[in-house]
Amino acid sequence: MQVKCLEADLKSIAINYMIHNSILEKTNTIINEFTIGDYTRRVDLAVVKPNRLYAYEIKSEADTLVRLPGQIESYLEYFDKVTVISARKHIKKILEMAPQNVEVWEIHSEKLNIIRRGKTNIVTDKLKFLELMTVADLIKIARAENVLLNSYRRNAIQQRLIYLPKFKLRKYALEALQERYKSTNSDFFQKVSERFYTKSEDLYLLRSKKVEKLDAKLDVNDLLEALQNLEDELFPLSST
Repeated sequence: MQVKCLEADLKSIAINYMIHNSILEKTNTIINEFTIGDYTRRVDLAVVKPNRLYAYEIKSEADTLVRLPGQIESYLEYFDKVTVISARKHIKKILEMAPQNVEVWEIHSEKLNIIRRGKTNIVTDKLKFLELMTVADLIKIARAENVLLNSYRRNAIQQRLIYLPKFKLRKYALEALQERYKSTNSDFFQKVSERFYTKSEDLYLLRSKKVEKLDAKLDVNDLLEALQNLEDELFPLSST
C-alpha cells in the first residue's frame, strides 16, 4: 500500500528537486511558512532570487482546495511567479481553477513532474514591496533616503516612502528578506550540503529560534503602532 505524503514530505521533495535542477541555489533565500497581507495569508515556501520573488503553495492528499483560489489571488499580488505543488489527486481541479500563469507541479510516489509551465509577471505595486518589510526595515530606508518621518507608525512611514521609485523599493524589499532569513538559510544549506539532499525534518532549520524571536519583535512593533494610533485618537494634536 502506498504511503501518503504529508505536507512536510512534499516540501522536502520539492526542495530537493529545486536544488538538483538549480532552481534553488545557495545564493538564494528560501523561507518556510512566510506570512503576507497583514498575516492573513501564509505561503508554504517562498524563494528570494536576485530581483525575483517566487511563491510555492503545497497541497497534500490531506488538504482541500477550498482556500486555493484566494491564496493564489493574494500570492500573485506579492510574488513574480506562483507555483502550486500538489499530490496527484488534486491536479485536475488545480488545472481548472488556477490561472494559466500559475505553474503546477505534481508529486506522486516521491517523484516530481512539471504538469504546466507558468509565467513570470513582475510585481509593480509599490505598496506590496513596502508590506513585505518590517517597520524597522522601513525606518532604515527612510534614513538611507533622507526621508523625514513625523511618525513611526507603519502607515505613516509607508505614505512617506511610497514616492520612491519602484526599482528601489523592490531592491530594498528583497534585500530585507535576504537579511532577515540569512542565518536560517546558512544553517539549512550547511545541513543539506553534508548529505546532498534534504529531509522533512530539516525544515525546522528554516523556522529557527532566530526568526521566531524576530517575529516576536514584529508583534511588539504592531502593538506599539496600535497604542500610538489609540493615543492619536484620544489626544489629537490641536490645530494651530
